[in-house]
Amino acid sequence: MHSTDIDENISADDIRLQWEEIARSEVTRNRRRLALLSDEQKVAVESVLVSVADHMFEMVIEKAEGCPGVDRFKYFNVWRRDTAAA
Repeated sequence: MHSTDIDENISADDIRLQWEEIARSEVTRNRRRLALLSDEQKVAVESVLVSVADHMFEMVIEKAEGCPGVDRFKYFNVWRRDTAAA
């Protein structure tokens, strides 16, 4: 079965959202260590982590651009949280 560009775009967006969710959950998981920071600083830390996740995702996208059709879709799926856990 061949995937369409729409399927790949949805998959890529889903992966980006998952990476952002992971970054935010790491802030929540480490909240105790961030206790001495102001609310503004905590928001800044979360923003930086999300920014780093987005940058990493852009690197994945760049690598995937060299893969043809179905291979690119498989490459994206390697980075999906639910696929990686299986």
